[in-house]
Amino acid sequence: MLGIRDWYPDLGGFGKLHVRFGKGSRGRGPKPRLVPAINGAASLLDWWITDVRHQYGDDWDNPDAPLFPSERTDLHSGCRARVGDDALRSGLQAAVTTWLPAWASRMTPHVMRHYCASSLYENGMGLKAIQQLRGHDWLSTTTIYVHVKDSYVESSWMTANQRVADRFGLQKERSDALESAASRRREGHLEVRGDAPAARGARLGDQRREDVRPVDVGQADHDPARGP
Repeated sequence: MLGIRDWYPDLGGFGKLHVRFGKGSRGRGPKPRLVPAINGAASLLDWWITDVRHQYGDDWDNPDAPLFPSERTDLHSGCRARVGDDALRSGLQAAVTTWLPAWASRMTPHVMRHYCASSLYENGMGLKAIQQLRGHDWLSTTTIYVHVKDSYVESSWMTANQRVADRFGLQKERSDALESAASRRREGHLEVRGDAPAARGARLGDQRREDVRPVDVGQADHDPARGP
């Protein structure tokens, strides 16, 4: 149900798709949302619109035309009709039979939805981000879509230990740098204190010499106001 106008290549860091007819839940109708075109989806959409879409008719520059058209023409709008669910499912089955024969009877769009959530989670994306990407109202629903490998516990434990080791190494480097800076400050302070008495004495001596001037005794007792 996507239209050409639903692709916003300049929105966000990767471009976004406006899913106006998202998968509904419990009969409440479609749930619209904006989906970022991550994981190479932006390049795939640009290729489709630039090199493929115009081969389906002259309505490729009409923003109301379907993004994924069928070979039939809609008599009311004059644009190509939208591709149906059956065409997508049959096209997927044909591709799976050719390239993944072991999954010929098991691969469906819904299975791909589960695989997408599981692969993103395994690659480090948080559950909250996957929830927004999937359009789920509840995080518990997202956990149903995430399936992990048998070795996930071991790999997660190794990743966590590596993260702790990296944090400890960074803290140790920071502690060593602070200790080195403190040591340099102490050495500089001791050098200044060692020279301080002599320098302070020299300054006091200079001040005393400036304050003590030769005075003529006769002139000191002479007061112009009292006369000679």
